[in-house]
Amino acid sequence: VRDDVHFAPCRVHVLHSVRGFTPYMSCMPLEETTTMTMSLDEKYRPRRFSDFEGQSNAVEILSRLAKRKIRRNILLKGDLGSGKTSFAHVYARALFCESLLADGSPCNSCGPCCEHEYLFEYDTALHGGDLQSVTEFLQKVDFAARTSAGAVAFLDECHVLTKQAMDAFL
Repeated sequence: VRDDVHFAPCRVHVLHSVRGFTPYMSCMPLEETTTMTMSLDEKYRPRRFSDFEGQSNAVEILSRLAKRKIRRNILLKGDLGSGKTSFAHVYARALFCESLLADGSPCNSCGPCCEHEYLFEYDTALHGGDLQSVTEFLQKVDFAARTSAGAVAFLDECHVLTKQAMDAFL
């Protein structure tokens, strides 16, 4: 731990499930990438709850939920670089992991941890947040949730969504 590095807190808000899925995003396991093609955020992104520093409250809440396999809509709120996306990655893998570690972290080696067939990402900044793309995204998530053990959807940059797109999520 470096003394000159300070971490902004990431706040976790657990919401009741409306559509039966948890907001979330897919990621590529370290084993499938090489350091030559891997971006710095992929290379150094935490893979377990124990990898987070200065985020003990968020780690405790999410690891408890993961240990009990509780699927809820979760809103992660915090400053740029506070670990919101990284927490979401770890939590989603933990929900489907076949052999969780003692702290509730995913093993990162079983099939669900590596395949990510249940993870769906919607980056509003990339897709524009229009109604048609949100509707298509929701149909994919809904189909996956009905045909498998479940689905996890991660919504990034939600503030960019149009009013009609926000209504579609309701």
